[in-house]
Amino acid sequence: MERIKFKIPIWDEPHQDKFEKGMTHEAIYVGDRFVLVAVRKKDNLVQEPLAEYSKTDKEKGDIQYFVDDDKYTVEIDSWKNPFECALLTSRYDHEPCPNWSEELGVDDEVWEYTYSDTHAVIPHIFQTDTMYYKNGEFTRPKVNTHPIDEKQFWENMETHRQDMIRELARGTDVYKQSDLDAIEKCKQWLETAPTRYKNVKHYKIKCPDFPAIKP
Repeated sequence: MERIKFKIPIWDEPHQDKFEKGMTHEAIYVGDRFVLVAVRKKDNLVQEPLAEYSKTDKEKGDIQYFVDDDKYTVEIDSWKNPFECALLTSRYDHEPCPNWSEELGVDDEVWEYTYSDTHAVIPHIFQTDTMYYKNGEFTRPKVNTHPIDEKQFWENMETHRQDMIRELARGTDVYKQSDLDAIEKCKQWLETAPTRYKNVKHYKIKCPDFPAIKP
């Protein structure tokens, strides 16, 4: 069993494909010396690990695995590529990664990004199924940017605003006054949000609970 120190690249801030600050988090790969992986022939996408084995196992030549016809195999040496072995096998350990906390400059609002457990840093930052093997090297996997882009977010907010306007027009024939007050409060938040959060990334905005709409 190998114990190899390596460094996990840490994004400049969560959900951003930027590593200009050169931040890293120390980790230890804890696993076999070699990892044999399948690579898809048509585009060289690295896929599932097929076998994990020691130098002694390799010398004995008794490595059992099966690979589909549309794939070829690549042996990864953890002495040379501990990050890739850790990414593919999840066999690594490290101290908890510090969570991200940021004052948004809007009232006292703070946005936080929390790493869920001590073994989750790599998949938090990288899409582990997007690594390629090209020209004898492994590419850096894609970064986990936010799934909703800014344009889509604000379009959704405008849709909600229009919903609130429509429901207010239905009045007390449908809603209690307390419900209408909640709808009005939400409408006002939606109207001021684009200006209020002008310099804030959309995924850092904590939206209010939207009132229930009656059929």
